[in-house]
Amino acid sequence: MANENNILTVPVTPVEGETVDNIKALGLIVTWSAGHCEAQHQAVEDGFASVGLGDLAPKPRTLRDALHTGLVAEFSRKNRPVRPTPRGYEVVEESAINGGINLTREHVVAAWIERDKNSGGETIRVDVADKFDAVKAAADAAARRVDGTAIGKALTDVASRVLKGVLIRDAGGAFWIPPTSVATWNTLTEKLAKTGAVKFRKFTVTGDSDTVDSLVDSAKSKVESMLAALIGDLDKGTLGPRALSARAEEASRLAEEITAWESVLGRALDAFREKVEEVQVRAAQAALASMQSGEETMQ
Repeated sequence: MANENNILTVPVTPVEGETVDNIKALGLIVTWSAGHCEAQHQAVEDGFASVGLGDLAPKPRTLRDALHTGLVAEFSRKNRPVRPTPRGYEVVEESAINGGINLTREHVVAAWIERDKNSGGETIRVDVADKFDAVKAAADAAARRVDGTAIGKALTDVASRVLKGVLIRDAGGAFWIPPTSVATWNTLTEKLAKTGAVKFRKFTVTGDSDTVDSLVDSAKSKVESMLAALIGDLDKGTLGPRALSARAEEASRLAEEITAWESVLGRALDAFREKVEEVQVRAAQAALASMQSGEETMQ
């Protein structure tokens, strides 16, 4: 389905310049790359919020993660690694001696997180007092940033869960976005592209039969993968009523996606729908039985 020069072995057209707001074909195929760049977390959060998806924005770094990232940014060098310790991290200066056979290690600073006795919140501690300001400033700066990998993961959730997209290539990430979701995708990615942490590419999709067959195959893979996960959860027989209800809702959302795909692709996907509805009914029945069992136990 994929080759080195294109996303699919069917006609697609790169979108250059201005955003395509109205897609008359079958939507967009989109890709992105995040790399090791970082962006201001507030700008990323604002981008997701601009399309009503603020709850799916990547979460801020924890103070411990920010401390580690800050130490690496401020102190780490080729011969100065940041190593984990039982309660935090230590920066050490390493030097080769005896022709490189042995290493000497000189302590630079150790830092960790403690619970503040007065405020009850978390605070940073260091064992070298004159390095506290540098460590604190570096950790604060890291806490205000988010890395591209986290942004990419959030985009995958948006494309798949919210925009009813279909993953068509694992390597590098490529999604088909149906026409009804294109405007949302464009608004979100325009804002995120300005942060400099993520680069996007998109292609309009032609409506020939080969393209439709290819997208149907990708949709089939998505449905089968999700159904396998749902059935696996149900077969365990260990889920409580709340978890079972969540599985039923997940199957319901998948059924809605199938309806959207049918409308765009002009293909009946009855076999997919029947399998999803079977799982939906099974999960709902299991949730009801679990709730009734719990009520009987309480009586």
